[in-house]
Amino acid sequence: MTTSRNISRSTEKKLLDELRALRLSEQRFRDFTRSTSDWFWELDEKLRFVGMTDGLRRAYGMDDAGIVGKTPWEVAEADAERHPAWRRHREDLLAHRAFRDFRVTRELADGRVRHLRISGVPIFGENGHFYGYRGTTTDETEMVVARERAEHAEERLQSAISALADGFAVFDPEDRLVVFNEPYRRMLDDNSDVIAKGATFEEILRALCGPDGLLRVDGDLEAFVARRMESHRRGQVEVEFELKDGNWVRVRERRAPDGSTVLIISDFTQLKKAALDLEMVSRELEGRVDKRTLELAERNARLAEEIRARAEAESQLRGAERDYRELFENAGVGIYRTSLDGKWLRANPALVALNGYRTEDEFINAVTDIGKEWFVDPDRRRQLLEILNEQGSVTDFTSEVYRHRTGERIWISETARLVRDSRGQPLYYEGTVQDITAQKRIEVALRQAKDEAVMASKSKSEFLAHMSHELRTPLNAILGFTEVMQLKIFGPVGSKQYEEYLDNIQTSGKHLLSLINDLLDLSKIEAGRWDMYEDTVNVAELIDAIVRLTRPSADKRKLHVVTNVPDDLPDLYCDARAVKQIVLNLLSNATKFTPEQGRISITASLRPDESLRITIADTGIGIAEEDLPRVLEPFVQTRTSSMTSTTGTGLGLPLAKSLMEQHGGKLTLASMAGLGTTAIVEFPAYRTRKSDRGNDQVFEVAV
Repeated sequence: MTTSRNISRSTEKKLLDELRALRLSEQRFRDFTRSTSDWFWELDEKLRFVGMTDGLRRAYGMDDAGIVGKTPWEVAEADAERHPAWRRHREDLLAHRAFRDFRVTRELADGRVRHLRISGVPIFGENGHFYGYRGTTTDETEMVVARERAEHAEERLQSAISALADGFAVFDPEDRLVVFNEPYRRMLDDNSDVIAKGATFEEILRALCGPDGLLRVDGDLEAFVARRMESHRRGQVEVEFELKDGNWVRVRERRAPDGSTVLIISDFTQLKKAALDLEMVSRELEGRVDKRTLELAERNARLAEEIRARAEAESQLRGAERDYRELFENAGVGIYRTSLDGKWLRANPALVALNGYRTEDEFINAVTDIGKEWFVDPDRRRQLLEILNEQGSVTDFTSEVYRHRTGERIWISETARLVRDSRGQPLYYEGTVQDITAQKRIEVALRQAKDEAVMASKSKSEFLAHMSHELRTPLNAILGFTEVMQLKIFGPVGSKQYEEYLDNIQTSGKHLLSLINDLLDLSKIEAGRWDMYEDTVNVAELIDAIVRLTRPSADKRKLHVVTNVPDDLPDLYCDARAVKQIVLNLLSNATKFTPEQGRISITASLRPDESLRITIADTGIGIAEEDLPRVLEPFVQTRTSSMTSTTGTGLGLPLAKSLMEQHGGKLTLASMAGLGTTAIVEFPAYRTRKSDRGNDQVFEVAV
């Protein structure tokens, strides 16, 4: 009896221990289910819910009555026949297959959306009987929302970069290209083999400096690359480059705190050319633009990995928002967003400052209607919106606006686009604004200076042409009567002194006539009224005729004249009278400014490129280096003590230069004071002709 009682107590104690262990295990299970984001559920053999944790009820926004006894697709109110994902999921359940990561999007009664990931396994008995499913449901809502926010932030950043008119690029801390916009590619000649993500800054630089590159490099290429890389590594750079096509770009670099480099390229060709043109005219008239967010790694089932992925997504979101904010706040051009009805929504510090305000709120609150209060011409805003609504974007739209706070009128260049939602409905306008007032003023000044220069040149040419004709008519009469008296056609003159006077009158008259002829020819060329009468000319015979013409003057000064003109030179297609004038003027100058016993050489040769060159060199007094640019201007003569008695008009060299330009050629001078002068005329290759000596040519050279 005692033994039986002891056994009963032992069994009771064992049962109590097992009951406590079972309760402890149940409590542990409940604690785990409350502390995890995974919720547990169970389906019976007919695939109907028979149990679940509280979290799952909240996720579906239902109580037991709305879930228990229903299939998963009934609870989700999904049409499993039409919805492909639900149809495949039901087929898996009916086939008693395990499944993982079936995703469901659930909209609750209060409008909130829940993103759920479901996994489950079938339950079989020892005899293989199917009892249903057990599984877990994970709430992925926060992770999905974080990913969508990151993607949206990246889209906003890319939109802002794309709206920039300047080229924009970002190089990562390893100096590899990670972000760039279309203007950046265009300004670098659309070199798609090099301008690609992952290319290093040095690779792009070397491609631009190469034989097929766009950048003009003077001097040693490697030295240039080394200097440019050194300035690039410093992180704060603003340099200007001339391109091979004659355009100019300004490059600005800024090193970000994370070691990446932001690079902005601006095309300022027009501004540069306008400044150069204005400077030239003034001389003549004496006083005249993120780092990319990484994709979230695939989530696995473990809680620790999910937390890491979520933290990484949030970190990336903060980085994208920070980069967008830095670009918006620090951009050198104005960036804005406006409503469809003409109100400012956002304005960066550059745009706020351009309008004379200190803060964005102050500026936005001050302007209630952009079209009426900002644009000088209120209709200009309507024209801008018409283009945006029709084309979607606009580039370099120039307008005159008010610096709003002060009322000062300034000029801007605007690049903008119309932003639409996913259904294509307009949301707002956004774009950039750049102050181009200085450029506009330069353009106006340039036009005025050019108009004045053209008017002055026209007046001068008309005056010279008129005066040349007015002077030449009576001068021809004087020369004619003088020649009659010299020839004594109507009897002797009388005194021998009168004959000397007649010689002086004849010499002076011819000199004056030569001056008038030069003036008339020069005025015709400048006025665009020079008529070319072109034919083929034997160069050797032409030069020989001119040398013979100047031989008396050379012999009188005891000059040694040497010619080196090959007989097999090709003929020259030209205006023979003009070419004679060119060579005669140059040879006359050499004779005039070479002291006695000096030497003059005339050389003609065919260049490797088939152009024809004629060189006249002397050992005369030469021209000072500072006077060389001026002697090709009309009426300019240089004077030294050794040539004060030499007469001249200062028109010979300018006339020769103009006549060469009429032939598409050029005249160049090389000289040193006291050592002589070398004049070179070069005719382009298209003016040389194969010689045909079947016809004799006779040249007459008139003074």
